[in-house]
Amino acid sequence: MIHWACDKIGYVRPERFVEGASAIGIVDGEGVLGAAAIYSGYDGDFGDIEISFAMRPGFYLSRSAISTLLRYPFGQLKCTRVTAATPRRATSTRQFLEKLGFKREGVLRRRFGTDDAVVYGLLAKDWSRSVFNIERRTDVPPLRVRKNLGHVQEGEHHRSCA
Repeated sequence: MIHWACDKIGYVRPERFVEGASAIGIVDGEGVLGAAAIYSGYDGDFGDIEISFAMRPGFYLSRSAISTLLRYPFGQLKCTRVTAATPRRATSTRQFLEKLGFKREGVLRRRFGTDDAVVYGLLAKDWSRSVFNIERRTDVPPLRVRKNLGHVQEGEHHRSCA
């Protein structure tokens, strides 16, 4: 799954993810992988992990799917923050992260070759209040992928800051 995600991300190689990285995939109604989150750089002492999102072009994530991808770091690992970074030019990716509640924290100049990385963080306390966190809501149906909620445009994917 990491190789699939790196292919969709486009600007990162699988070797970049250190041993111990894990991934969760979301499939469509036909069982075809449509999105994945890669988790790497987990630091249990500080409760931090890096996340990379990848989606195939035209694939949409439901609130349930988003909640599932963020349940692992916040629910299972008990992280206090999740870190993500994306190229500055990936406008829709940055908007996606901001919609999820990630806050812009800084810029790493030329982190992605000729492009800067915009670094984002999502704190557990902010995630606990997020409309995408279905565990805080009781009116949300079971996990299923739908094709009518937020998407990433082709060529714009999410990547964690390693």
